[in-house]
Amino acid sequence: MAFMYAVPSLGTAGPDPADKRVIVEDISAMTVLSVGVRGGYTEKNLAAALATLDDWLAANPERFRVTGPPRYLAYNSPFVPRDKNFFEVQIP
Repeated sequence: MAFMYAVPSLGTAGPDPADKRVIVEDISAMTVLSVGVRGGYTEKNLAAALATLDDWLAANPERFRVTGPPRYLAYNSPFVPRDKNFFEVQIP
């Protein structure tokens, strides 16, 4: 699981003093191909989003070079109804 800090002052890189299993990492800025999805964070929805990106990549091989594995970014708390959730699937 990953979270994004809006500003670096919210936390410092390294292990969390309260829980050594949690490690805060700074990740360099990157360009990604992204698609947004409304609905539950399910395997079916994830696969459909990834297929959309894969189709675009196949149709535009000269415009983008994949440099890493897909990333899945969920934005909602557990209190948001699943059909109202929003998430992104990104390919670096």
